[in-house]
Amino acid sequence: MIPLDPTDEIRAIKRELAAECDYDIHRIAEQARRRQRESGRKSVTLPPRPLTAEDATNQSMRPAGMGGRDSA
Repeated sequence: MIPLDPTDEIRAIKRELAAECDYDIHRIAEQARRRQRESGRKSVTLPPRPLTAEDATNQSMRPAGMGGRDSA
């Protein structure tokens, strides 16, 4: 059997986790935070970055569909 492409495997896991939460982004994030807490591993939460004028300009010039880090 040919192993799956790692990207396809990651996307399949993302779809499975999203389906468990009825595709509700708030539930997905809460589930991720819960798994992080229960893992026992140390994690870091950074404070939100202040929005600068440059950030606002760059964001408004982004083409449609070119959103965040993971638009797949």
